[in-house]
Amino acid sequence: MKNECSYVRDILPLYYEGMVSEETAEFVKEHLETCDECRKRLDEMKSDSEIDALQNKPNENQAEPIRKFKRKQRRKKVLIVCAAVLVTAIVLLIAPQILPASISYGESELYTREEQKEAVDFILDSFKEWDGCKLYSIYYTSDDFCLRELEYCNTLAPDGVKYTECIVYRTEFRSPIFGGGAWNANFRYDWSWYLARVGDGPWELLTWGAP
Repeated sequence: MKNECSYVRDILPLYYEGMVSEETAEFVKEHLETCDECRKRLDEMKSDSEIDALQNKPNENQAEPIRKFKRKQRRKKVLIVCAAVLVTAIVLLIAPQILPASISYGESELYTREEQKEAVDFILDSFKEWDGCKLYSIYYTSDDFCLRELEYCNTLAPDGVKYTECIVYRTEFRSPIFGGGAWNANFRYDWSWYLARVGDGPWELLTWGAP
């Protein structure tokens, strides 16, 4: 109990000024209900505060300018806080929209960087047609995944075509803020893009969508 009294007396000034959290205020209040010494200390603090207020009370001619100044200062603080919140919101909303998409080619023994870049450029050109969508990232899956998915790509091949290579990328993007068409409004998507080719021919986009 002694340690608790010591703690309460240390924070009584803050408690009196209403500058503690709700949990701390509740703790102090419960303590004061059972501790006469700490309650007496709080009463003395209130008395001292009232005396100081009377001694420092300005006359009527002085009071109104002081009140106006304090109101002006409070409004100024409120405006500063509101401005800071607004700037933060703008940065969080706009910054991701103007930054370019990050591109990760990963480590591949199947494809050269130039071959990968051709596939990525194909995806970027296709994505430009998606009005209102914001692309955040493009990244290569893996050689093993591409080898496994070659069979699937051939199920999508036109009659008489047998693909010899496929490459799969994942993309993260956000749909239009207000939606439209088949898009959910302002929703973050993670989609796969399947491209395939015959020999060293050009990449063909076969399909895209949720993995």
